[in-house]
Amino acid sequence: MMISEMKAHEPSVVDLAYQARVSGSESLLNGLTADAQAGLTSYSLERIVGYGVDYADAVEFRAMVLSGWEWQAAAMLLAERCLADDWKTCATKMTQCYRAAALMRIGQTLMVEDKLERSEVYARATDLFESAATLSGKCEHLQISTPNGMVGAWLYPSSERSIGSVIVHGGIEGWAQDFSQMGEALATRRIDTLMLDGPGQGETRFLHGHYLGTEWRATYRTVIDFLEARAPMRPIGFVGNSMGGSIAMAVTNEDPRISACVNVSGPFAPWLAPQDSPVFHKMTTMANASSIEETLGVFSTIKPVEPGPNDDYRFLLLQGQEDQQIPDEVAAICWEQAPTPNKEMINFSDGDHCIYRHATDRDMVIADWIHAQFAEGVA
Repeated sequence: MMISEMKAHEPSVVDLAYQARVSGSESLLNGLTADAQAGLTSYSLERIVGYGVDYADAVEFRAMVLSGWEWQAAAMLLAERCLADDWKTCATKMTQCYRAAALMRIGQTLMVEDKLERSEVYARATDLFESAATLSGKCEHLQISTPNGMVGAWLYPSSERSIGSVIVHGGIEGWAQDFSQMGEALATRRIDTLMLDGPGQGETRFLHGHYLGTEWRATYRTVIDFLEARAPMRPIGFVGNSMGGSIAMAVTNEDPRISACVNVSGPFAPWLAPQDSPVFHKMTTMANASSIEETLGVFSTIKPVEPGPNDDYRFLLLQGQEDQQIPDEVAAICWEQAPTPNKEMINFSDGDHCIYRHATDRDMVIADWIHAQFAEGVA
């Protein structure tokens, strides 16, 4: 068709209505349900965005909860709105599936108990994330069989010839899909990245019924076997966030195949969490335990600063100096007692737990640091 033959369109104006950003003042919080108060207190705007929720969705989600919406209902409504959009292109479908998946994941965070509804929500979020990942071509969905059960993972392959492999692990909350930005940052630096849902986390827990038990070491050995077989003679690293940082250190201390370890906000003694705290309750659920004693029995086997056969790996500790869960003195003990002489520590002056306020900076620091460790010995 000639340009002169193209039909003119009538001028049009479309109004898009959204909730405006609202400050969570104490007076507003006091009028909300206990769940809403707990959610808004625990999940800052930065943390919600750090879990993969689009910024605009995070702003509107918090505004809805502050105006009286139930936490899960607000998240699911916004997720369904993403899925109801008219997808003009595959790129738009990919983006909207990622957005909906992240909203569903944040929606289930206040469901402390592992009931059928929670598993169904997480399964749907995982399906949407996989659809988006397939369209993007950036990662592959994997299930790895271990002696203790199946684990779910997302492999972000190196954009070029790989110089090594790394496991990225979340914590009591914040799991594999939530840290996809970190996976992309590592992959673009020639590092194959396995975003892992470990025992008691995400897909591994809700879809495969695999919880954290005292035999967790065999699970991680099998995952490392997988990476070693996939890229023989290449170095392997382990990055852990929050409780995942503690696990990363404990695994690294025992397995000489791991040459570099990063702990982001992980405690040096996980079993010391206050037993009357929400964190300890979530630890109990992660272990599928029926008592305080059983929970302590599982988490007391995770010993981040106990020496093992691997005693000369490279270690990086990231600490946020406004972390309400891991005070500076606790982080200092973890760094001082880490059983390797090759260690560094980076403090973020206004960093929160897991450095969500500086998520992009955090990911760049980690990815560049891992690249430097691997690049030394790889052509």
